[in-house]
Amino acid sequence: MSSAKAPSIPRTQTVALVRELGGKVEFKPDYHVPKPRITEVLVKVLYTGSCQSDLHSKNGTAVSATGDPITTIKFPHVGGRERVSRVIALGPEAKGPIKTGLLVRIRFLNANIKKRQYMVVLGAGGGLGHFTLQYGLVLGAKVIAIDSGD
Repeated sequence: MSSAKAPSIPRTQTVALVRELGGKVEFKPDYHVPKPRITEVLVKVLYTGSCQSDLHSKNGTAVSATGDPITTIKFPHVGGRERVSRVIALGPEAKGPIKTGLLVRIRFLNANIKKRQYMVVLGAGGGLGHFTLQYGLVLGAKVIAIDSGD
């Protein structure tokens, strides 16, 4: 049992916010920090990056794999990708190996991969790809990694 004090939850945070499709980026220092609900985990972002998809979301130029425009972005949109964070709170029914104080890397992987299902990772040797590959393996997927180059 650890005697470490649980991190405090701030009431506000600073975010890069876009309020509408094609809107400007606004740095907002007093954005509300929600408390984790039943099975949610609250993390404090320590480091984050912005990437091309953030710019496409902001500019309204994001497209799906079929080339159709993505216009269903929830606004206000808080940008940032590939976050390194620390778990600071758990919802009352959050289960699993996640504990407060744990460092985690967060990337959007909404594929609902189940044990023994196949998962194909394109660009598996890149920064994002190799993390996606690891997530698939942890979830018990049969991972097929695809990349090119040396």
